[in-house]
Amino acid sequence: RGDWVRGGEDVCYYPTPYRTTPLKATTAAAGAGAGRRRSGVARAEGTAKRKGKGKNDDQVGKDCGNGLWGATFTLQLETSGIHYLAMCYPYSYTDLQHYMQAMLHGPACGESMREICRRSTLCRTIKGNRVDCLTITDFNTLAGTAAEAGAGVMLDRPYVTVSARVHPGETNASWMMKGVLDFLLSSNPLAARLRKTYVFKCIPMLNPDGVVNGNYRCSLAGCDLNRAWANPSRKRHPPIYFLKRMIDRIARSGRLVLFCDLHGHSRKEDVFVYGCEPFRGRDIDRDGVDPRDEAEAPARGR
Repeated sequence: RGDWVRGGEDVCYYPTPYRTTPLKATTAAAGAGAGRRRSGVARAEGTAKRKGKGKNDDQVGKDCGNGLWGATFTLQLETSGIHYLAMCYPYSYTDLQHYMQAMLHGPACGESMREICRRSTLCRTIKGNRVDCLTITDFNTLAGTAAEAGAGVMLDRPYVTVSARVHPGETNASWMMKGVLDFLLSSNPLAARLRKTYVFKCIPMLNPDGVVNGNYRCSLAGCDLNRAWANPSRKRHPPIYFLKRMIDRIARSGRLVLFCDLHGHSRKEDVFVYGCEPFRGRDIDRDGVDPRDEAEAPARGR
């Protein structure tokens, strides 16, 4: 983690009294000075003019939904100079590439690493960055042919898919993913047993464009990729599009036992899980179809 250290105290995250952006515009002469006094959020949001009003007339404040939140903290610096602050330990796209290079091709790995881990490209992003996919399993005891393995569905072995960093600012997700990979690729007897039992598909960084460009939540297209799962676009949301297609292919084979997407949170602490609500009282077959839907189809004109 380089020279990064934990610091700060009296950290407080709270709702501010601001429910709209500033209502009153200043004159041209005082505009520059007033602009410096406005908050960064207010400058980013701007203000909306009333129709028919002049440039310097009063303006209508832009609604901020449930309001703006603020963060305050106290940090004492031991030395002078340039200091960088981050919510969590940084983890860049370059860090990931160096990690995988050392893990897969380092002198300590040898040929044995290929027997348990293989790297492929899930897709390319809008910017052309590579979205890596690591397949971790015991390839020596794998049932099925090499062609079947290449097709993405390996016989007689269930799948676990783990992804991280769909939100670029949640760097703790990358550190969790690193811990997952370190363990699964270790000589620990439990890790060896898991590799013989499951196929792990790990996508360490779903949104490299956002990471490279310093976004907190969005991709290079300005999209929150985590809100694109229902109908992802191949052009606008390629990581989600191709990951969903891969998961769907595995699920249709009946081998998908878990999909886990690693995130961070702005307020919650420690480790917690959000899960999908099950289909209550409904019998869903392997293709995701409720038999009652098919039985009722003629009555609904399908």
